[in-house]
Amino acid sequence: MTATVISLPQQDSVVRILVRAITDRDLVGAPIATGPVSALVPSCKRVGMKVEFDEDTCIGMFQCVAEWDAFEKDKSKGKAVLVDSEEVEEGIFVREVPEDAEFDAKFAARTCPVDAITIYDDDGEQLIP
Repeated sequence: MTATVISLPQQDSVVRILVRAITDRDLVGAPIATGPVSALVPSCKRVGMKVEFDEDTCIGMFQCVAEWDAFEKDKSKGKAVLVDSEEVEEGIFVREVPEDAEFDAKFAARTCPVDAITIYDDDGEQLIP
């Protein structure tokens, strides 16, 4: 017998997990549980919205700081800082956006006068700018 787990996204990051048992003679499929992916499949992490911040492009207007608390002022550099981010290449910082902060992250990106903040959706598609 082989078991296959299939995730079907539903509203509010809830998925229905289907398990199909495949044998030589029959195919049985039935929903067995619903709930957050992380609760149902511990090895499955939510791949969510990401924010990318280009520190070199930033001109220090700090509008992002007013919109989302993930940005802080670095007055010594005259630039914003993306808190809890990882530098993926020189001057480019990335972090995941918590679900409850998606609106604020988008607003921070929209208010940046030089487009130093880029927002990507769960599939890696660029949303803003």
